[in-house]
Amino acid sequence: MSIKGALKIIPNKIREMLEDYSKDLEEAWVKSGEEPLNISFSVKIGVSRGKNSCDVGILFTKEKIKDLYSFYWDANQGELFDSIEKMDADLKKDETSVTISMDGHEPVILGADLPDLDKKGYMKKRQ
Repeated sequence: MSIKGALKIIPNKIREMLEDYSKDLEEAWVKSGEEPLNISFSVKIGVSRGKNSCDVGILFTKEKIKDLYSFYWDANQGELFDSIEKMDADLKKDETSVTISMDGHEPVILGADLPDLDKKGYMKKRQ
């Protein structure tokens, strides 16, 4: 059993938490004054109900905020991520792209660097 898939997802979950709590972190930073602001992340990897599972947590003190993101992954996901990264690099080299979309999820664009796109994948209007 491999944790490679989880190791690819964990940094994304930490980034999501930093984005989700950016306003709270800013307020905590301002309130901390001369004191350092401690931000802790925790990762717990295991098996739950026969599936690989991972809990990624954040802890910081503003008033006391603690949250936990949990997800499941398959041992084959590591190979899938490697394949996607290779496809992305190959598409960029060929200066082309492919958009992968699924109902209920934001589209993912692999390949050539593209202009800023909105959530529907359309080019944002310049102001």
